[in-house]
Amino acid sequence: FNTGWLDELIAAKEQADKPDLILSLICGSLNIAHQTIQSNFQSFKTSLERGQTQPASLLGNTVLVDLISAGFKYKVSATRTSPTQYWLELNGSHKEVEVH
Repeated sequence: FNTGWLDELIAAKEQADKPDLILSLICGSLNIAHQTIQSNFQSFKTSLERGQTQPASLLGNTVLVDLISAGFKYKVSATRTSPTQYWLELNGSHKEVEVH
């Protein structure tokens, strides 16, 4: 492997542009919420297959996500409204997002 190109970028103090904050918050909260909801559902399903019961709260479709960017903390509420759609709320504003 040749990392000479990376050495040149570091020497020139090149930095990538930072992504849009709102887009970062949307993507980050969707990723965390989706993984949390899927994991909880799988845990509930596995327990049922073993004949055990888990609290129904594992089947919740809303996840509160805390994200930190540039020293500021953002609280996003992500609700799964269908297999491919989420409703996100942040600071009194909302956005419906379709995921694939």
